[in-house]
Amino acid sequence: MTTRTLGTLVLGAVAATFGAADAHAHSQLRATGSYASRTLLQTTLNNLTNSGVDIDEIATSATGQWVIVAGGTLYSSSGAPSGLRSRIQTFLNAGRTVDAVIMGPSGSWAVAAEDLWARSSNLPNLSAIQNWYNNQRSAGRRVTEMTLTPQGGYVLIAGTRYKMKNAGNGLAEAIRDRNRSRRRISSVSVGSDGRWLVIATQALASRGLNSTTMARIRGWQRSGNSLDHVVLGVGNDHVLYSHQRNIASAQSATLDAIEYQLGAGGNTSVWQRMQDLNIPGLSIAIIRNGQVQEARGYGLLDAADRDRWVTARSPFAVASLAKYVTSLGLARVIDSGDLNWLDDAATLTGPRLSLWRFIQTQRGQSALPAGMTMARMMRHEAGMSDGWGGYGSQNATPKTTLQVLTDTPCSGVPCTLSGTVWHDPANGMPTARTLQYANTHYEVIRAAMEDARADDFADIMADEVFGPLGMEDSSYVQPLPSDLHARAAIGHDINGVSQLSRPTYHWTASGGLYSTPRDYARAMLVLMDVADANATGYLSAAQTNVLRTDVNRFAGESFRSAAQMTNSPADGPNTAFCHGGWLPDLAFSHMYGSPSTGDGIVIFTNAEGGNAIRGEIRNAFRGSLPTVPPGCN
Repeated sequence: MTTRTLGTLVLGAVAATFGAADAHAHSQLRATGSYASRTLLQTTLNNLTNSGVDIDEIATSATGQWVIVAGGTLYSSSGAPSGLRSRIQTFLNAGRTVDAVIMGPSGSWAVAAEDLWARSSNLPNLSAIQNWYNNQRSAGRRVTEMTLTPQGGYVLIAGTRYKMKNAGNGLAEAIRDRNRSRRRISSVSVGSDGRWLVIATQALASRGLNSTTMARIRGWQRSGNSLDHVVLGVGNDHVLYSHQRNIASAQSATLDAIEYQLGAGGNTSVWQRMQDLNIPGLSIAIIRNGQVQEARGYGLLDAADRDRWVTARSPFAVASLAKYVTSLGLARVIDSGDLNWLDDAATLTGPRLSLWRFIQTQRGQSALPAGMTMARMMRHEAGMSDGWGGYGSQNATPKTTLQVLTDTPCSGVPCTLSGTVWHDPANGMPTARTLQYANTHYEVIRAAMEDARADDFADIMADEVFGPLGMEDSSYVQPLPSDLHARAAIGHDINGVSQLSRPTYHWTASGGLYSTPRDYARAMLVLMDVADANATGYLSAAQTNVLRTDVNRFAGESFRSAAQMTNSPADGPNTAFCHGGWLPDLAFSHMYGSPSTGDGIVIFTNAEGGNAIRGEIRNAFRGSLPTVPPGCN
């Protein structure tokens, strides 16, 4: 085990060490002004810390009474319920380990110790709590956390199983997210005033904690050692106790590398690197063997609000990664027969494209050259002028597709940098297939899809991509729908300063998607299975092959489709695909997948400084999975 030192903290008049480099290396952080029998509590915690004794359970009441069970011994404050103390001692004498304790109102209590259970007759929600405990015991599971909430409810945890009633104030979502993220919950604590904290495999979610408490917890988090027990007292009082076990050794090699092997020396935690680079929030998904194995969130959605933490269902602006998802929608429309890969933007007769061409030629633009097909648009080979969609103010009415194509001005930052959406001879002729990356290609695709379906682009994508692939937390709608808006990441500048409002991004097909890494990974799986391109039935094999390859290039030559595809000579063609995205003061994003191995990763950040960490995480991921070929830089 690696011992990490966090130093000495002075808490009121009492000094306590957290991560002291002694033979035992147990540690604590505490603020105990309102706890009963305060001197006894401090002495007990100091003795346990100095002797390296693991605490089995620590619980407190709303009025400050407490019990601690450690090393087969019961410690308690004055006023702790006598019935509770008696039952705990009985269970200890019987050789049981105490797993969970409730200290409720009016002296009520409950205790679970392996296969034994006891409670007072006045415990709130007694029947529901006892029935759930009995069900878990019958199934061979141990109840590890029990707590009551100020809303008259409860939270019960047994491994990956949980039951909640009136959890309130985001606590239920935090527990669900930790379960979805495959993090084992080690501690749930709820204060009498509604403050709460959930600790689960080196991740936290909280509500209402003050800045001092949060700073202490985040300091622990960066250390890489376990925080095993948390209790919240009255006001800002708390006790944090760590057995100082190395978290990294208890998880997969992939997560170990991503969470603890970043930075120049490969030994810095992801939380430390986020702090170093002013990145408030980060979210990842890991694909292994063609399956979304894990999805995890880190940090805050908004640096200005420490209660808005990133979950596995937090949408991020993905910037140019939107193009790959747009290409899936285009392929579905083509699969249905409403468009064709060889349809030419210069001759398509739909209302948007026809009017766009008319308006631009009236402005003096030369006629579009032949060969600007949907396939060449998708691959950035149609010679379009470059530009980007720009921002409107928060809640601004988004520009229509025709307004985007004809460069109708919008409020705020200028809508484009290049002034028009049109063919630029300097970028090559379509028949020459010159690669010239340009957002404008995808806005023309957007118009073609809307013309073909007589429907709005965002609705087409919801019907053809999000629904069929189960992408529940994704949207091209600008501004975001209220449900997604409430839990979506806010952008931050290079200094990690929140931009407060979420601007409307007008060029939606090329960069206006909000999604989660888990959702985005589901979209990547369409290209991940080389052996059976139509395994999911989502696309025909022919359309999947167009997305994955460029049939007009020589075999073995590098190619680019909706995502950049690379070949590794050692592994043959189609070994990897990737794409990155950036929106100023909003986001950096990256995706990487290997059809030949079935492995991939998605990385979203909500800050200008995200570029550095996405490279470190991607390299750590590849380093832990040597079968993934190099490339896609």
